Amino acid sequence: MHRFADAEAAYKEAAGIRRELGAHNPAAYRPDTAATLNDLGNLYADMHRYSDAEAALKEAVDIRRELAAQDPVYRPDLAATLTNRGALYADMHRFADAEAAYKEAADIRRELGAQNPAAYRPDLAATLNNLGNLYADMHRYSDAEAALKEAANFERELGAQNPAAYRPDLAATLNNLGVLYADMHRDGDAEAALKEAAGIRRELAAQDPASYRPNLAQTLNNLASLYREMHRDTDAEAVQAEALAAVR
Repeated sequence: MHRFADAEAAYKEAAGIRRELGAHNPAAYRPDTAATLNDLGNLYADMHRYSDAEAALKEAVDIRRELAAQDPVYRPDLAATLTNRGALYADMHRFADAEAAYKEAADIRRELGAQNPAAYRPDLAATLNNLGNLYADMHRYSDAEAALKEAANFERELGAQNPAAYRPDLAATLNNLGVLYADMHRDGDAEAALKEAAGIRRELAAQDPASYRPNLAQTLNNLASLYREMHRDTDAEAVQAEALAAVR
């Protein structure tokens, strides 16, 4: 509802209660304290209160790191908070800190995914996508390509088993990969990635226009921009017209 002040008050009260309970029974209540701090950190990030967000997420990470050291069942939660921390640092342009957080999260999720691919590979793919976009922002194009291609490979495998759940994620990663290749002036690779993303999003938009037509328009706009850079003006005009139609 974007009622941020009310959300903050509720989260802070919950955290206060759980902190008191955790002082008497840490094993029972510290996991809940970490969960509330994670949510509070994400709220502060949405409010652009970055210092407060960093403090909340740091405390959540510290608690979850301790819990995971005692019981590996908490490692997925630690990876989730590290991913949130990475996103915060990326927004703050603290790229080295963002990379460290994303890489630690990816390492945890890669280990978990090796044991239970269905449960943890989707999260690993999401973190790799974030890491790839971070590397692109840092102009580390080779690292960005490697991360995004690994994410796309996982999403392709997952999409073969459950298309409804994972083809949207694959299309998003292919779109990011296409933009990356365009920045690298690898026009053929960029066109292939963006055309595949557009094809998937076209199918999704046919089934659920309200949810997927904006995504389709985004990819078509990227493809039109690529064609203009390639001086394929007729193709650019055709794709741009389709993009406009998608958002009308």
